[in-house]
This record gives sequence, structure tokens and C-alpha cells, in this order.
Amino acid sequence: MHDHQFLRDILVLLAVVIPLLFIAERLKFPSVIGFMLAGILIGPSVFGWVSNQESITQLSEVGIVLLLFSIGLEFSIQKIAALRNYLLIVGGGQVILTIGLAWLLSALAGMDHQKGIVIGFLISLSSTAIMIKILQQRKELDTPTGRLTLSISLFQDLAIIPMVLILPLLGSGGPIDRWEVTQTLALSIMGIGIILVGARLVIPRLLDLVVKTNNRELFLVTILFVVVLVAWVSSLVGLSLALGAFLAGLIVSESDYSHQVLADVFPMRDALVALFFISIGMMLNLTNLVADWEWVLLISTGIILSKSLIVAAFTWALAYPIRIGLAVGLMVAQIGEFSFVLAGTALTLQILTESDYQIFLGASILTMLMAPFLITQANPIGNWLHQKFHFKPAGKPAFRRLSRLVTTGNLESTGMKADVKGHVIIIGYGKTGQHLSHVLKETGIPFVISELQHVRFSQARSEGHPVVFGDATTQEILDELKIRKASVLVISTGDVYSTTRIVQVSRTLNKGLHIIARTRYINDLGPLYTAGADQVIPEEFETSIEIFSRTLRYFHIPRNIIASQIAIIRKERYGTLEGQSVSKETLGQLPYILAATTTESAVILEGSPVSGISLGDSGLTSRAGIHVIAVIRDGASVNTPSPDWVFAPGDVIVMVGNHAEIDAALGILGTDLAS
Repeated sequence: MHDHQFLRDILVLLAVVIPLLFIAERLKFPSVIGFMLAGILIGPSVFGWVSNQESITQLSEVGIVLLLFSIGLEFSIQKIAALRNYLLIVGGGQVILTIGLAWLLSALAGMDHQKGIVIGFLISLSSTAIMIKILQQRKELDTPTGRLTLSISLFQDLAIIPMVLILPLLGSGGPIDRWEVTQTLALSIMGIGIILVGARLVIPRLLDLVVKTNNRELFLVTILFVVVLVAWVSSLVGLSLALGAFLAGLIVSESDYSHQVLADVFPMRDALVALFFISIGMMLNLTNLVADWEWVLLISTGIILSKSLIVAAFTWALAYPIRIGLAVGLMVAQIGEFSFVLAGTALTLQILTESDYQIFLGASILTMLMAPFLITQANPIGNWLHQKFHFKPAGKPAFRRLSRLVTTGNLESTGMKADVKGHVIIIGYGKTGQHLSHVLKETGIPFVISELQHVRFSQARSEGHPVVFGDATTQEILDELKIRKASVLVISTGDVYSTTRIVQVSRTLNKGLHIIARTRYINDLGPLYTAGADQVIPEEFETSIEIFSRTLRYFHIPRNIIASQIAIIRKERYGTLEGQSVSKETLGQLPYILAATTTESAVILEGSPVSGISLGDSGLTSRAGIHVIAVIRDGASVNTPSPDWVFAPGDVIVMVGNHAEIDAALGILGTDLAS
């Protein structure tokens, strides 16, 4: 009988993972936490249910290769260029300062320089999987917090490359030879350049040939071949497999097929990366963890405090409010996936001892487990600090100059009139804020904009709009916007926490203010109305209404019927939130309404088949069967035109008929529906 031990191990692993993932999802925890807990439980330090740990580890290494490949796929030269200032200043500052602080503390503790630098490498990286998952759950990807977090994550991904190159040099023993480091980096960069140039000459042509076959299996196998080939060639020139996979992803990302490659690789990558996190949990020795629990707790606390404070201070120095700085700091405070790979390499190179490695594992897993709890408290803590100590964005000249590196203008408010009153306050200068401000300017209604993102602030300022730079969740900025004298407040940002906070503070300062808030999801309606909003516009719901109304227009449903249905559905959806509902009998009347005769209008265009033809000869009545009840020409209406009426370009025909007759008439007219 065949030995199915490996299959049994996978079965046990899945049986443990499934309930833990279910619990993690219910508690709104990232899946990474469930995977690591599963690894701890089935590992040798607890139940020891998996006998062939080496096979799991080898599969997980394939997952890391695919993870780096997918990171490379998501990169592009344009993306790096768009985020270059945020990436270099915020991301670079976080990584460099974290490594420097770790090296300094290690030196003070009597450790050698090599170990201090490696420790800095390990703690400077954060978990992309945890950060993205939490940002998605909190709907904050397109907020200042999300953009800053992604910039740091992007720089960390780039920083992995020199870390991988430098790590073997640190493990050579003895003092670090700067010339050797420089020479190795130069040779590695040359090797990377040769691989990139060679691959870019071959891989796009290969993918073009494969795509022409329309064989999806061949396409997927070819992608895997490219990943393995570039990774293997990288290892031959002294680079890591992971770095080679990243380069392969970077090459494929420039092709027209990158999105399909991502779609094909993601499921396989996620499954194998899950094995990586499980294997990390399996490697944790609970006996050592219990024995060194003081060190584990101290180091994990130190990691969280140092990383979060560095990032918070840096973002605060860039004129962001302390609330956002703290949120970003706690978002990146945990240890990253690739830190485990670097730690394993450092253990192999004997830079770290087995005891160091186990303490690092325990502290790292603890930071990951604590991440969701800490991040949920970032905004409340930030608001408490602001109220308690009156933190304001840094205003020192050196910090202001640094701030201007990430914007195209300065941060001075502009265009506010001291005696303004009865005005509209617009929070956020995204698409909604831009359109509203232009309309208000054209109609002569006074308004002022508040914007926290540097680029949008500079854009509003350059367009001559009155704009204030600052965090509108604070009373100081709202007072600067003359909130007590305003008539309307429009909040167009997508951050539900900030929106709720702005509504609460604004309602306290101006009881008669009319507040209109934009949000992304229907579930946010209740909290915003409770906070004091007069109107809440959920994008999710309004988009669905626009889609179904356009669908009904395609079938020539009368506009008043469409309007009625919009009103019914709005009342059904919003009324449910308010404890009301519309009867099913009301909604059941729709099919009978839609089957009735309808009215439609159409414009005679230049070149229309009926232009210069009389109504009687056009076939509208004889062939299509519709009745023309009016024709509008030059603004004047002619009711019930005679059969001798000759159509001319620009005429608007008002006709009555059922849907089939209207369709036939439009075909004869060769025209579109009147708007």
C-alpha cells in the first residue's frame, strides 16, 4: 500500500485551518492570523499532528517566490513615478530610521554591528497582507491613511532587494568591507540589468506567441516557466530566487497581459503563501517562548512603539494631523512576511542564533496578532491626543520645506474672505468636490474648500478657489472655514470615520447647518444620520439606481415611470433603515405599468431618412403604427400635424405607441432618443 502520509498531513492542516479562518473572519481579523495559529496548533510544540514539516516548508518557499512575482506584477514605472516623493520621503524615512534605531540600540546592548543591521532589516519591514486586508476592511485604501501606508509598503518591497544582496556579506564574519559591499552591489545591479534587458527582449515575444494559441493552460504553464527560469538565472549570478521572481513580475507587468497573469496566479499564490504562514507557526517553539516570555513581550512592544512613533512623527512633520500619523504608524507596526525569509537566511548564515530566531518569531507573531486591535484604536487615540495636547501639523520652516517635496505648492490657506457668511463648505477636493466647486463658482454662490491631501490642495489653490489646508475633523480647522456662519456643509471624502467625526463636530458648532455627506456603502447611512447629517448619499446605492434607470430608458420606459420607480426603491431602501417599508402590492404593479402605451420623443438629424419627407409618406403611421401627437420646430409646438407635414432637420417628434411600435418608428427615423 502506498504511503499517503503527506496527503494525511495536508488533510489535518486543512481541517484545522478552516474553522480558524471562519473564526478570524467573524472577528474581522486578517486571514494571516488564522494561518499562523493553525501552524502553532499542528506544529511540534503543541499537538505535533504534521509529521512531514519539511514538505510544507518547501511548498511555502514556492509561495514566497510567487508572492514576490505578484509584487513585481503590481509594480510599474508609472506607479513608482506617481508615488516617488511619498515613497522616498515617507517610505524611505521609515525604513532608514527604523534600521538606524535598531542598529543603535543593538550597539548599546553590546551586539556586533552585523547583528544590529540584520535586526534593523527584520523589524523595518511590515506585512503587506495584513495592511492591505485591514485597509480594505476599513474602506480606507483611497484615504490619506491608505495612500501613506501603501507608499511605505511600496518602498519596503523595493528595500527587500538591497537587503537580500547585503545579507550574505553580513554573514561572512569579521568587519564589513565597504569596498566588498560596493563591489557586490555593483555586480548585482549589473546582473539585474542584464536579466531585465535579456528577458524584456524574449518574454514579450514569447507571451505574444502563446496568447495567439488561445490556450489558457499553455498560457499559465508558460508564465510559471518564465517565473522559474528568471529566478533560476538570478540564482546562477548570485542573486536570490525571490529577487529573480520579483524581476520576472516586473518584466511581465509591462506587457498587455499582466492583468490576466495576476488573475491566474493569485489563487495559486494565496494558497502557497498560506502554507508559508502556517509553516512559520509550526516553527515557533512554545517552550522557548514561555522561557523567554519577558524578552518576547519587551521586544514586540519595542517594535510596535518604535515603528509607530517613527512613522507618526514623520507624517506629522509633513503637516499631516497626529490622528493620521498615528493611524499609519500602527498600520505598519507589525513585522512583515519577508522578514521571516530574511530571518531564516540570517539563521543559516549564523548571524542569528537559534534562541535569537525563536524570540524573533514569538515577537513577530505577537505583533501580527495585535495589529487589528491596535489599528482600530488609532483614530480614537489620535483624537484624544489632539484634544489633550492640542497637536497641530508641524509648522517649522525645515518641516515645511520637507512638506513641499510631496506637493507642487505651499500649504498656506488662500482666498478666504473675513466677512464670508451663508457659504458652502466643501470637505475634500476629489472629483465630487471639483465638480461642485466649479458649479458654485459659475452660479456665484460663495464657498470654501478644505483639503488634507497636498496634491489636491495645490490643485484647488492653483485654480483660484478659496481653500484651507487641514484636517476638518478638528474644531480649529472648522473655525477657520467659518463653520458657524456657513449655510451648507458638503463632505465628499470617502473615509467614513472622518466623515462621521466632521458631522458630529460641525453639528455641535452650528445647529442650523445643512449637512450633506457622501459615503461609499449603504451600511454607513445609520451612523451618519445619527451623527447629525441631513442627507447622506451612498455611492453604492446611487450607482445601482443610475444603472437600472439607464436600462429602463433603453426600453423606452416613460421618464415619469422611471422616476416613480426610483422614488419607490429609494423609499424601500432608506425606509427600511428607518423602520419603514413599501408594500409588495405597490412593487407588484410595475409589470402592468410597463406594459401600457408609452410616449417618446425623437430628433430628426441631418441625413435622416425622413428629412424632407411628409408624415403621410414616412411610414411612421402606416408601417410603425405610432401616432404623432406633436412636432416641435424652432421652439414652437404644432399639435397633431397633418399627413402633409414635411419633416426637417431639428424637428422634435412627440409620438405615442407601445414599445414595439416605438422601436419600429425609431428605426424609420434613423435617430436617437431625445435627451
